[in-house]
Amino acid sequence: MLLIPRLPGITTRKIEIGAGGLSATTYVTFEDVKVPASYLVGKEALGFKYTMSNFNHERLWIAFQALRGARICLEDAGTWVLKREAFDKTLFEQPVVRNKLGHCARQVDALQAWTESIIYELGVLSHERGTT
Repeated sequence: MLLIPRLPGITTRKIEIGAGGLSATTYVTFEDVKVPASYLVGKEALGFKYTMSNFNHERLWIAFQALRGARICLEDAGTWVLKREAFDKTLFEQPVVRNKLGHCARQVDALQAWTESIIYELGVLSHERGTT
């Protein structure tokens, strides 16, 4: 992996992706640029590994955000079905609605358990051997 300052011959332009302004994905062009070996970060030929290991934390953060969003949606849906009436009953009194809410709650709890197990493994397992 190389850490290169903006030298003459290096141009950048943003790559428009689905995440909008949340990501700083950039296309970098090198034209007749000499890069000194002193700009090497880490060991040679391990740049891809370094980059991919960074993505692990980003994916975990996305899982946290998804979990929080799911809990908010479930809470809002629960509040709504207690207020909304259909066929002279609240929606919550309809068995199919309670079943659907229960199924959603089980899925949210499964995601919670999965993220907690990943955090536990990250804190306890040895990086080198994958064991404690």
